Amino acid sequence: MAFAEHLDEIDLRILRHLQQDGRRSFRDIAADVGVSERTVRMRVAQLRARDVLRIIGLVNPAAVGFPIVAVIELGVDEDALMGCIDILRSLPNIRFIALTTGERQLLLEAVLRTHEDLAKLIEQDFATLRGVRSTRVSIELKVYKNEFSYLDIPVADETAVTESPAISP
Repeated sequence: MAFAEHLDEIDLRILRHLQQDGRRSFRDIAADVGVSERTVRMRVAQLRARDVLRIIGLVNPAAVGFPIVAVIELGVDEDALMGCIDILRSLPNIRFIALTTGERQLLLEAVLRTHEDLAKLIEQDFATLRGVRSTRVSIELKVYKNEFSYLDIPVADETAVTESPAISP
């Protein structure tokens, strides 16, 4: 499905508001977008059902006892890739797994309490992974930007759109 068919301008404007503040009221969003509160409620439900939107509380790992954030690259044999992914998904300290291009096929992010926990992850947990050819670990020292705003058009400068009868509320 093409992007233009997937999301219309009302959806995008609702998403822009929610990515700035996921707890913003549907009434406030409706007033800014120029549609009814019911329309916003229905659109958000549809966006969630289609896996376009997930509203969560974003927790700072360091603030809850996980000050070590490691970015890990794994080079994995093709025939062992899915088995590695399945095992990595089960490890509670691994919070992100992506298939990538380049020398190493998997990019991971792990949150840990101590350097000893990181050593255990590498020496013990990764030792069970069949087909791992190489490992590269970097530790985040300082974060300068950590944003999740994917729609870059500012909300404040937008004008209201009218509801289209062709668009289901």
